[in-house]
Amino acid sequence: MTPFMAAVEAALAGDSPSSSSVASPRSAPVGVAATTSHQVAVRALAEQIVCEANAVLARHGRAIALTDEVGDGGLAFTLTIEGRAVRLDAAGAACLEEQDVPALVLALITGHELATARPG
Repeated sequence: MTPFMAAVEAALAGDSPSSSSVASPRSAPVGVAATTSHQVAVRALAEQIVCEANAVLARHGRAIALTDEVGDGGLAFTLTIEGRAVRLDAAGAACLEEQDVPALVLALITGHELATARPG
């Protein structure tokens, strides 16, 4: 069992904080190639994290769906569970650091708010 799978199990048992936080969004302009590369990295990590979460959730009769979207000149993906969803396009993914993806998935599973941590 991975550390993230243990975190999912703890969240299902009610042993998780009522909110998760992610780092402050990036504010510096980034080129299209770098933004697209980052979105692909976030999407790949999301797939790994969703697989780990679903291994635990399956024992509870639950699952997260990951759906890719292409078109309109952009890439996006949506994570959905029990009527809750989060959609990340390239601009949304640019606001996340890769280490924020597990917190995003845990917030989706628990239905808790996802706060943005502000420095200082």
